[in-house]
Amino acid sequence: MVTEVQASSNLVSPGTLFVAIAGTKVDGHSFLCEAAERGAVAAVVQQKTQRPAGLPGQFPLIPVPDCKVALSRIAAWRYGDPSQALRTIGITGTNGKTTSSWLVFHLLNQLGLPALRTGTLGAAFGEGGSVEGTLTTPDAIQLQRLMSEALGRNLVSCVMEVSSHALDQARSDAVAFDVAAFTNLTRDHLDYHVTMEAYFSAKRKLFSLLADSSKPHRTAVIGIDDEYGARLYQELKRESRIQTVSFGFDPSSDICISRYSEDMRGSSMSLSFAGESYEVYSAFIGRHNAQNIATAFGCVVGLGLPASLVAARLGKLPQVPGRLERVHDADPSVYVDYAHTPDALEKALQSLRAITPGKLWVVFGCGGDRDGGKRPLMADVAAALADGVVVTSDNPRTEDPMDIIAQIVGGQSGPGIKSSGIIEPDRRKAIAAALASAGAGDVILIAGKGHEEYQIIGTTKHHFSDQEEVRAFYATRSCLPA
Repeated sequence: MVTEVQASSNLVSPGTLFVAIAGTKVDGHSFLCEAAERGAVAAVVQQKTQRPAGLPGQFPLIPVPDCKVALSRIAAWRYGDPSQALRTIGITGTNGKTTSSWLVFHLLNQLGLPALRTGTLGAAFGEGGSVEGTLTTPDAIQLQRLMSEALGRNLVSCVMEVSSHALDQARSDAVAFDVAAFTNLTRDHLDYHVTMEAYFSAKRKLFSLLADSSKPHRTAVIGIDDEYGARLYQELKRESRIQTVSFGFDPSSDICISRYSEDMRGSSMSLSFAGESYEVYSAFIGRHNAQNIATAFGCVVGLGLPASLVAARLGKLPQVPGRLERVHDADPSVYVDYAHTPDALEKALQSLRAITPGKLWVVFGCGGDRDGGKRPLMADVAAALADGVVVTSDNPRTEDPMDIIAQIVGGQSGPGIKSSGIIEPDRRKAIAAALASAGAGDVILIAGKGHEEYQIIGTTKHHFSDQEEVRAFYATRSCLPA
């Protein structure tokens, strides 16, 4: 009798159904004997898998066309198919997933639909209880377990960030979505997807899952300021399988950001939808955050809630950790943001440029063992939009930090950065250098890590927080004699 399902052999116990997944680093089929020894009752394997030597002859192997899809469906079965009972929203895109899902989560909680949130910031259950996360989208088993726990806590809705990796690896294949949103698509993860077209195809899969969902009312919310979003919107409209709603600054958007302004205190905008206009005042700054607010508005309205009720709550939502998070209010102003792609860095710097009376500084690096092609592009963005550029490390992993920096400054903007900027591989020293260099009226953006409280050096995580470094620097300054 099957009592549990696992895809990791070291988690197998008597009564477990083991699903062998061929991952990018480890192939679960290599652990069939170990799973049997630990008490697995059977194993799901890829078709045409050869029975390994040493595996007991009576141990059942269940061949399937795709073990990843099978795992998703078996996990849903194991936990009672919880997404069927939840109002479920999935949000995908290169940038904006975390902020949009954070806004949706708080909207749902405020509007009487207590929610589960899963994503880059981990998992959160309504107004209480959280779980630290390691993946933007949890593996299929953990995802179904979290949704089951949400039902056990009497939550009625769920909003999840759905990454391109998760879609490609079928982690969310057995989720019944009510609403799916697409924020944008810009260069990232090409170390995995190789081409932008493959990256787009992975993201697009979410809307196939939505169209195939058993939910009676299914809505796609698509950002059309982005070229891939505009393409997706047109494709979905032609297919006519689901209700499709566009959003953006584009005047043709169904949810149109028809007016926008900002200052150091926040932003003001008008959202036009279905013949009505709603005024929104928010603590969030940046045109990209206006798009994130429109995303959240579209997702919650897509669940059937009144637009006027949703709009009235948009200005009452809390700050997202590590997303243009202001960590020092006095001169200079200091912001921490997760921006780690050229597009995200550009949007963050453009947002701050609009409210910077003095010089705009940026501290950034690029992660190791990831897409190297974006490194000089990040430098181009920084050099074009910031007055002061500090290049440093950002989770170098198993690469030499100086090799990463050499690639960052190896493009057309490199000579200018090397001559007038600061290059400091030690992130703590780099942040201190920027803070010490900035003057009154200046604004500093520390980009790349956002909410993260660690640095990955080699294969080890070391505690490190950009926010803590800023506070420690100014705390030390305040103790110095005048």
